[in-house]
Amino acid sequence: MKVSVLLPLCASMTGFEDLVLMLVDGVAGLSGSAVDISHRRETFGSNTIPPKPPKTFLQLVWEALQDVTLIILEIAALVSLGLAFYHPANEEGMH
Repeated sequence: MKVSVLLPLCASMTGFEDLVLMLVDGVAGLSGSAVDISHRRETFGSNTIPPKPPKTFLQLVWEALQDVTLIILEIAALVSLGLAFYHPANEEGMH
């Protein structure tokens, strides 16, 4: 709800019933006419939640890398890679 609409409503309001009577018909509710709907859209704004921007591929990858199981697998891969390049010095009796 826009601030310019809230200030006069709050100043003249003495209770919940007064607020309901200012915004809707207490018995029938909202009229649903096109004029009423356009007036309410102008006054209060659209009743929609703006969509969140989608996550980028790199953000999704970063979130996936924070998983404990994947961290363990990454450490195991690094150890395996390190052992693949390790060549011990030749000892006697070893070929």
